[in-house]
Amino acid sequence: MNRIETLCNKTRYTFEDLRTVVEILHSPEGCTWDKEQTHDSIRMNFLEEVYEAVETIDNKDIVGMREELGDVLFQVAFHSRIAEEDGWFDLEEVCDEICEATGADGVAVIGTKFVIYRFSEKLQAERNQTGRAKRKPTKVNPVKAGARARRQAAQKVRQQRNEYFRQMAIDKAIERERERQLREQD
Repeated sequence: MNRIETLCNKTRYTFEDLRTVVEILHSPEGCTWDKEQTHDSIRMNFLEEVYEAVETIDNKDIVGMREELGDVLFQVAFHSRIAEEDGWFDLEEVCDEICEATGADGVAVIGTKFVIYRFSEKLQAERNQTGRAKRKPTKVNPVKAGARARRQAAQKVRQQRNEYFRQMAIDKAIERERERQLREQD
């Protein structure tokens, strides 16, 4: 069973599956549109997904938030894949940056809870000087009235990708069945 068939047969997906999906989409066997994308060409898609996630947070839409955070995570994975192909960095390095930035140098298990027990030296020094780590303030523009249209467009893209994977799995199954029938005829 190949990677696409394996993914099509799953009922629940993991972070590693997300990585595999992005690899497939941006590979020779993947979707033409996805293979052609660059950081610049999908820059606005990333921004729109973040706006949509913020909108679900503002609306306290928990179901929508799960979906939109998934879309943001997909954008992070997709941009990381493009960067990896360009020889810049990969998704593991992005994860490493996140953990380093939050000071997760070490984790201990106490009872049933994970506890970060040490901060990176840089963050610890900042906290010693200011009482907290320095963070640049960010301003997020309000989500425009077109957020619903963008969300619908993103949903359509997801549906098209799902259909692409389903069709590839069906084509493979038909091919295997034909081969089986030919072997039985011989």
